[in-house]
Amino acid sequence: MKLRSRQQQCPAPTKLRFCGTCCREELSLIDGRDAATPSEMFEVCLEVLEKAAVSCVTTANIAVFRPQTPGTNDGPRVWNNQLIRYAGYAQPDSDKVLGDPAEAEFTELVMKEFGWQPPNGTPGRWDILPLLLQAEPDKPPQLFEIPSQYVVRVPIRHPTNERISALGLQWYAVPAVSCLELSVGGLTYTAAPFNGWYADTEIVRNLTDTNRLNLCPEIAACLGLETKNDTTMWRDRAIVEANVAVMHSFREAGMGMVDHHTLMRNFYNWWHREKRTRGYSPGNWKWIITPVSPTANISCYLHLNKMTEYTVKPGYWYAPGWRKYWKALKGPDSAAAPAHAKPDMKSMLSTTLTAKLQAVNADKLQIVLAFATVTGNTQQFAEAIAKVTEHAGTAQVRCKGGTGHIMWGLNTDSDTMPEIQACGHSAA
Repeated sequence: MKLRSRQQQCPAPTKLRFCGTCCREELSLIDGRDAATPSEMFEVCLEVLEKAAVSCVTTANIAVFRPQTPGTNDGPRVWNNQLIRYAGYAQPDSDKVLGDPAEAEFTELVMKEFGWQPPNGTPGRWDILPLLLQAEPDKPPQLFEIPSQYVVRVPIRHPTNERISALGLQWYAVPAVSCLELSVGGLTYTAAPFNGWYADTEIVRNLTDTNRLNLCPEIAACLGLETKNDTTMWRDRAIVEANVAVMHSFREAGMGMVDHHTLMRNFYNWWHREKRTRGYSPGNWKWIITPVSPTANISCYLHLNKMTEYTVKPGYWYAPGWRKYWKALKGPDSAAAPAHAKPDMKSMLSTTLTAKLQAVNADKLQIVLAFATVTGNTQQFAEAIAKVTEHAGTAQVRCKGGTGHIMWGLNTDSDTMPEIQACGHSAA
């Protein structure tokens, strides 16, 4: 492989929602501006992964392809969100996904439109997605399988709980983001994948978030926790033990990782240095503060919420993304990118309520919805219910005070209309 690395540092870009911004000066540049074909782009992407793996994920690298011509929409593109990501297979006749639900739509795209098949012929939870690379926006992208030697997998094992270790969990060691554009020197680099190293909580969220692998119930079962009642704090305990397992596993594998306490201290100190040196340091608090034990460092928790988010260049921001690339490639009249069907909850609610109410009394049905609210949320809920029941009759929305429960029901003046009650609080 032709080496393209340069020793000089890349201009330090700002990512306002990334606490690793404090390490941006350490980026090592891989010059891919002469890559004219998807195959040559693939070589550069592999070099990013190789340099990260060889260093045991202790170096930060960025590959920069040729920039976009000013005033046009050209420029090379990496369609993937990250260079390495697990596939997600939507299961037929179910809302479940085998693998990573975040990649279910992209997995369907590469399978249906580009002919990709799971590595072993059968879908698995830990299948690595191929790279979809596009050198020119008017030419279709090409698919590339990542050789196994470029993918460092870390088995997730718990230091004291064998049942968690037996779950067979894993995660890849190199986080290489490829869904961002780089703006520097008046130019936009539409493809600029870069790698850093994981914070422990990033992988923990990937494993436990309900919209990702949602493994909290499985981990809680390994811990023997009662999961029927949230007051047992079983989710919190499962997340903490998942954190312990992830940190232990990366240390055992010798791969770079930073714990969230150290990361927050480093970012907090860097933020203050930036304020003293430049007089400003933009950022987004809710993206930067750690999701696990955020108040463990109360100074970070309280002081960083004064951050203001605004654009600073050089900087990263999200590229249009593969859905828009696909739509542009297929033309303005093409159907939307493939996606597993999502239920229309409003339509389902309207159909269900209408059918039940019409079964009670379809002759000039009058509905009264009474609510009590402090913040206004329950008023919005009541108005939404009135909207979806308009086919069954005339609905009246009435406020019954500023506190307490809400109660809504059919007009009880008619003996044929049973009272229906629903209790809830108006929560902020």
